[in-house]
Amino acid sequence: MIAGVDSVREEAATLPSARFVGYFVRRQGQYGTVAAVGRVEGDAIELIDEPKRLFPRDGFVETHGLAHHAGLYAGNWVEFDTTRNSRPRAAEYKVLHLKRIPRFAALPHGSDAFYRTLLTQQGWRGDKRPGLWALRLSEDRVIVVDLEADDEGALRISRREARCVRWCVYRQSRVATLGSSVGRDDVYLLDDDMASRGSFDWSDEADHVARVVKALSDVDDPRVSDLIAWLDLHHETGSGNVFVATPDHDAALNALRSGELADRLRADKALMRAYLDAALENDAVKAAVAEHARTGHYAEREQMRAALAGELEAEREIRTAEIAEETAQRKKAALEALANELGSRAAAERQRLEQDLRQAERVNVQRIDDLNKEHEHRHATLQAEIGEVQTMLARKTAEFEESASELERVRSEVEAERAKVCEIHAEIDRLLSVADRLEEADRAIGDRPQLARAGSAPEIAFENSPPVSIRSKAEAIDRHVLLSKDGKDLMRRFLILLLSGEIPILHGPEAEEFLAIATALLCPGRSVLIQADPTLISVEDLWARPGSGARTVLGAAAREAAEGPAVLAAILGVERSGARFWIPGLADLRRRGRLPRGFLACAVSDDADHEEIAALPPDLPWLEIGGAISDGAHLAAAILAPAVLEASSLDPGAAPCDFSRSAGLMLDLGFRPGLTFALRAARMLAEAESVVGDEADAKELVADMARSIWNRRRKRRELEQ
Repeated sequence: MIAGVDSVREEAATLPSARFVGYFVRRQGQYGTVAAVGRVEGDAIELIDEPKRLFPRDGFVETHGLAHHAGLYAGNWVEFDTTRNSRPRAAEYKVLHLKRIPRFAALPHGSDAFYRTLLTQQGWRGDKRPGLWALRLSEDRVIVVDLEADDEGALRISRREARCVRWCVYRQSRVATLGSSVGRDDVYLLDDDMASRGSFDWSDEADHVARVVKALSDVDDPRVSDLIAWLDLHHETGSGNVFVATPDHDAALNALRSGELADRLRADKALMRAYLDAALENDAVKAAVAEHARTGHYAEREQMRAALAGELEAEREIRTAEIAEETAQRKKAALEALANELGSRAAAERQRLEQDLRQAERVNVQRIDDLNKEHEHRHATLQAEIGEVQTMLARKTAEFEESASELERVRSEVEAERAKVCEIHAEIDRLLSVADRLEEADRAIGDRPQLARAGSAPEIAFENSPPVSIRSKAEAIDRHVLLSKDGKDLMRRFLILLLSGEIPILHGPEAEEFLAIATALLCPGRSVLIQADPTLISVEDLWARPGSGARTVLGAAAREAAEGPAVLAAILGVERSGARFWIPGLADLRRRGRLPRGFLACAVSDDADHEEIAALPPDLPWLEIGGAISDGAHLAAAILAPAVLEASSLDPGAAPCDFSRSAGLMLDLGFRPGLTFALRAARMLAEAESVVGDEADAKELVADMARSIWNRRRKRRELEQ
């Protein structure tokens, strides 16, 4: 039985005293390799999960010598113990004692004669691998024998082992299944105290007859004549086989198998009788027999062995001296030939190196001449180009001075036009104040939305829809059918930038549609859109009209945001105004919290390459709107109508003040931001956690937004340098 173990419980120091089970891998000369697979624990085998931990590098153990390799084939199973291996560059452990483990197979039920015929004559074809096998016979018997393979692949017992095949009682508990790199085998675990219960004599006819004749070697034994007479009486003349009139045929066949025994005994008796007659009648034979009896049968053999050993020793010394002399001569000749060859090779190599050196010198001189000519040509070309550049610089300088004077003239004209526009605005404000007094009656109707109180500004109606949280609006973004997957991601970034006090600038082919969806989704009925004009220069121009000081629609929106839910304000076409002056001021007010939190402001650019846009600060967030609208959105455009919009506005709540989780964000940015930029990124992260809902996703999204702003800022500075 086999039990599994989860880990190797023995230390390497205890390996020599342990017994292991493995399979023979290969043999290389006098060395071999065994792969360990298990440990012997009493009557069981515990499999080793990681043999490399016990036997480092590859789980192999080294074998050495004929005693280990006798009768072993690749794949045979063995039981062994180990000790440290002192051979360099070899396995750390080597086999100390090795014992083969037989493979196991059960033969079909049959008689002993059937098994003898199968294993000595026909051959067993249950497997093709020779080696040690444990074969189960009928009546719960098992034999352990070495099987040899013939040319056809059948396995047989050798003639030597067939003379005495011992058997013992079969025990099912001794059968185990082991696995190797080539497959799995059933093996029979032999016990040291496993007693033999009997044996079979399965030798062939010739061997059996020879043993009987040898046993009856005494020519005067009276039983020989009787045995010969009995065999002559009972054997078949044609075949020579013996027939016995007894029911126990197996016992008779085991004792006497052939009539050939009678002929052999008769011939040996006649020969011995002739020898004795000669010994009694010939005096020389008598003397030789007496001398042989006196000196002993083995004396002559010992003398011959001693003489032969002396001759072999002398021959070995002579041959060794001849080989040594021949080896010395060959070594001397080889050294001389090697020295001559090395000298000739060195001379040839030296000559080749000198030729290569001279060729390299010629090539280098020619290359230097070519480089000098090329340098002179390039120097002349650069001098000509420098002259052209200087001429062009002088021309550009003149054009710049002319452009500067033209710019001064245009600025003076702009100032004059601005004064005219101020006068026009004053007249418009006066007319609007008159219109306000005429429409006071309409404001008394209770069912109409409350109008914004903005001084002399036009009436702006803001819906008083119920407020909802930031998370509710984020979920509405996820469900919106007009936005594609990229559009929903852009809408989340847009909302995070608005809540964190930034002024996002939208541009791209779908900026107008994106802004329409944003106003309907985030602040339905609570948004204002204005077109920028040249009179919009400073941040104060956003709240009051130049000249009259009347409140603008942006001023009304800011006031409404302070009293109710959020209001989204968008300034369109910012490149047509002095955006370089008022956008940085508006961004500063929003970031510092000087405006109501619910006042959400953004800008839209129709020409991102305009010179006014290029003059904006590089750290403003930009959102390129493209691919944000889902396919077929025009078919569902009606959901943006005021009548079907969801009547809920964004309530931004209180501004977050816990920025403790922003430290991890700073490490993930990949660059070292300044304090101001780090504070902006921390606020974006705090707002993103409310929008996204997951801290990890929020951190990843804000890190991408911060890198986008930082990269734009870095590229601007590189261009300026």
